[in-house]
Amino acid sequence: MKYQLEKYRGPQSRHRCPQCGVKGCFTRYINTETGEYIHSSVGMCSRLNKCGYHYPPRQYFSDNPQQSVTTRAAQKPTTVTHKATEPCTIDLKYYYDSIERPDCAYLRWLNRLLGQSVTSLIKQLYHIGSTDDDRVIFWQVDVLGRIRTGKVMAYDEMTGKRLKSSKGACDWMHSILKREGKLSSDWTLTQCLYGEFMLNSEQFKNRPIAIVESYKTAHIAAATLQEYFWMSVDSLNGLTAKRLEPLKGRQVVLFPDAGAGYTEWSRKAQQIASEVGCQITVSDWLIKNLTAEQIANGADIADILIEPLAIGH
Repeated sequence: MKYQLEKYRGPQSRHRCPQCGVKGCFTRYINTETGEYIHSSVGMCSRLNKCGYHYPPRQYFSDNPQQSVTTRAAQKPTTVTHKATEPCTIDLKYYYDSIERPDCAYLRWLNRLLGQSVTSLIKQLYHIGSTDDDRVIFWQVDVLGRIRTGKVMAYDEMTGKRLKSSKGACDWMHSILKREGKLSSDWTLTQCLYGEFMLNSEQFKNRPIAIVESYKTAHIAAATLQEYFWMSVDSLNGLTAKRLEPLKGRQVVLFPDAGAGYTEWSRKAQQIASEVGCQITVSDWLIKNLTAEQIANGADIADILIEPLAIGH
């Protein structure tokens, strides 16, 4: 079969880029024999300098060998799926709706800390969403552009701290949609790395990957330590070989939280590296720059990076 980028047939033939989120700049590949699209993630962004996303058919089929010839020819854009060979996903419309809403409290705090231009860049880079009730959505989008889920959290606009005691302070988009009857009861969660969809980007393909626990830490570090491509595993126990499979062949540096986090990730690092086929080192930079009290409290790299930024505000 032959595949080519869709020829321009008006605005309807140009789509929203799965990486940068900009409308009308993404050209999808089609099957020239049937005229059908391959997959919503397969195509090229026209914003070469600012985005550079390009996911060709050959790479897609290499990453998805289970796809049959029939499936390749007829596949439509992914919405909510539940197949034995593929993870369950969430409809893209919930994702895009959240990004287009007014900034939530978390983003307003980031704006105070980092400034509008940097915050806008971080929001666009990680596709940070907002809910109607002022909570943030940290979307988990895999390397194929599929929406696995989104973590919904409430933050204080002035301090940037989580509002742990408020109603709905921590939730998940798949759970919310299930409660609303918009996902089937047998929908099953399979998490991915936070920021995984950017692995195909020209901007980050040659940078070493830095992994932290929290989404907030990834954002702060991405704004201040740009020699790395910052990703998150969401929690201490989120560092697993399964989650890191897309990092095969990459150079990875772990920045665990102090205390138990540093001990646990140091113990697991080499076993995961062996299973995944990547290079993993555990940074001790945090340990060297914290007080004994901070280590005991399980501080993370964001606690150090925020201090000089907060002083200026």
